[in-house]
Amino acid sequence: MSKKTALLPLTFEALNPAVEASAGRASAWTVRWSEIVDVADELEERRAALKLSKRDCLGIEGIYLTDTPRSKAYRRKGRSVIGSMVTYRYTRDGWKVVSIERSDRSCGDPASINLVVPEALIPVIQKRAVADLIVKKAA
Repeated sequence: MSKKTALLPLTFEALNPAVEASAGRASAWTVRWSEIVDVADELEERRAALKLSKRDCLGIEGIYLTDTPRSKAYRRKGRSVIGSMVTYRYTRDGWKVVSIERSDRSCGDPASINLVVPEALIPVIQKRAVADLIVKKAA
């Protein structure tokens, strides 16, 4: 039961209905709208660390998976929990939410925030990463 959405701005009015629809009755390990905004800030910091122009970053995606319980009681019974997966996309106006989906997560899985970049950007990222370094020639 996933809820696909159009590109949503990072506001309570836009996100809260989508969050509630995707979570259903699950509440403990699913995402909250304020958490989505905080993750977007983290994604922006990671995007800025790539040292790419905003134009080069258009279309980059971010994926956030919520945290799960670390309790041994959950693990012993081999339970999984209902968490959330939020997909973001970088646009001219900054980060927008593409989708908020339910996600079956194994107990003990940590929260994760990942950037997804097109393969074509890898040489550009590598070039920018070493731009400030002095390269010593082999003797």
